[in-house]
Amino acid sequence: MDWQMWFAALGSYNHNGWLVSLAYRILEGSPEVYRLLDELANNGIASPRAPPKVLRASLWHYDFAPSGSGVWWERTRVEGYLPELSLDNPSLQAFARDNGLTGGSKTRCSAEPLCALAATPPAMGIAISAATGFAAALVCHTLR
Repeated sequence: MDWQMWFAALGSYNHNGWLVSLAYRILEGSPEVYRLLDELANNGIASPRAPPKVLRASLWHYDFAPSGSGVWWERTRVEGYLPELSLDNPSLQAFARDNGLTGGSKTRCSAEPLCALAATPPAMGIAISAATGFAAALVCHTLR
């Protein structure tokens, strides 16, 4: 999944419907999706029984840290990537309905209802963070 997220960061979420679907499934507490995440990094903050109420994705630029600093990476937040979403967001509901995530018929695969963000410049990676407890670094680690 980390490679998919890296490539998604090269463009807009509008062209990465899988990422919007992932956000939807995390918000609804899909056990299948949570099994993809690192339980130790999640540290019990969210689970299928207690999913986050709000989720967003941010774009980050990563560089190697200076030698001897004790860390591998330094990162700088570039900008928002995916707007703050919740299950009651009308655009997310329309996306889920149009893409068969809610039991409705699948008519197209597109993130057009969520085109609120401007085009995103290339960057080294993105991290998803939830406003109800996930730290960006935590979920970036979780989705590795």
